[in-house]
Amino acid sequence: MATKAKTRTLQSFARKVVSIVLLVTLATMGTPAFALDTAVQQYTITAKNAGSFALVATAGTNYVIEPEMVSYTSGQTIRQALNATGHVFSTNSTGWIYAIDGQDYGISIFYDGGDWDLDVPASTVQTAIVFTSNDYEETYSEDALLLARKLAEQGNMDAEKAAFPAIIAAYDNARTSFPVADAAFASELLQGILDAEAAYNAWYAKTPSPIRFNITQGSASVTGCTVTVTSEGGYVYTGSNTSLSLRAGAYTYVVRKGNYEVSGSLTVPANANGSTVTVTAELPAQ
Repeated sequence: MATKAKTRTLQSFARKVVSIVLLVTLATMGTPAFALDTAVQQYTITAKNAGSFALVATAGTNYVIEPEMVSYTSGQTIRQALNATGHVFSTNSTGWIYAIDGQDYGISIFYDGGDWDLDVPASTVQTAIVFTSNDYEETYSEDALLLARKLAEQGNMDAEKAAFPAIIAAYDNARTSFPVADAAFASELLQGILDAEAAYNAWYAKTPSPIRFNITQGSASVTGCTVTVTSEGGYVYTGSNTSLSLRAGAYTYVVRKGNYEVSGSLTVPANANGSTVTVTAELPAQ
């Protein structure tokens, strides 16, 4: 294939071991874009960001550009969309990108179908485009491209989901490992994210348990308190003595009434199934 031949020629002039992965995703809203090609073949992506793509750049074990989403306008080419990001894409006389943000690269290019032309409409790229000085055969896979997209879209995730412990662990592992991941490792990292999301979905599907705070001060029962509950992952729920409902997990809480407060921890059992959990705490004496 001519593309691969050009890829190998460009790699031979690489001055640094740098990989840049630029993920371009566009699909009709509500329509699956594609399926994974390895361990997660049942997984498909539904586009949430028509008119946008994800960009991530790595150099060795580090990021040059952390995964981020980039919007483009109708009629823009891939190159024009890149140039509008604020990042500097330096080109030679033929238009080939050889440096990003001042870092010099020996870059090969591929995206869907093995193409490399940056002067086509951005909307024609269904999945991803990759700029890399790493070996094409070792790094390219749809799983790697989907992993890049997941990382780029992480910032748009629902806050409660983002604070779920398994989600935090899977995304942190993928973000740390992505710069050095070959195709097989990328599949493992993506599978880890999908497993974590499945665990979150199963957790979220359970009926939350009403939390009742029985608060006293001295011998008197106290109502009308402000209650703040924080999950293991740092998500904060705010309510009153009787207004909160929580799913299974370990939490810390702070109860306030005027200038007085009391803190502690509570656990909603995995088998609570919507049953009420009662927390007893005492405010400092007046």
